[in-house]
Amino acid sequence: VIRRLKKIFTQMGLPHVLQADNAKNFSSQELKDYCVDYGIKLMHTTPYWPSANGEVERQNRSFLKVMKISQLEGSDLEEAMQQYLYMYSLTPHSVTGVAPATLMHGRRFRDLVPHLQEEAIFDEEMRDRDLTIKHNTKENRDKRVGAKESS
Repeated sequence: VIRRLKKIFTQMGLPHVLQADNAKNFSSQELKDYCVDYGIKLMHTTPYWPSANGEVERQNRSFLKVMKISQLEGSDLEEAMQQYLYMYSLTPHSVTGVAPATLMHGRRFRDLVPHLQEEAIFDEEMRDRDLTIKHNTKENRDKRVGAKESS
């Protein structure tokens, strides 16, 4: 478990809290020590109370559905799971109205769905900075070449 978590944390950064069920692999002293060493609060859900971890249980139900469909179709399970995760991460969430990938990475990902209008996600501060730099560059160049405003 720790080896997998390290891989995730390397890409995504360390979480403040790690919530897990009470399975043996999440209750080991080794995992507890790892979390303490890295300043992660390890929280366990209430035993025999699946609704305490409802979001994960719902996602697990979706994974099981993908697995069953893959098995019935005789398709590659790993490919089916990758496709499911791809679509899930790019689909706007009903609560936030924004795709999980967009929230996680701060930009909209390119997908295969046709869009009427391509949206550029720009930060207003970045746009203002760009205009300021262009204006300053123009002023400096005009001074260097002796340019004057036309009358």
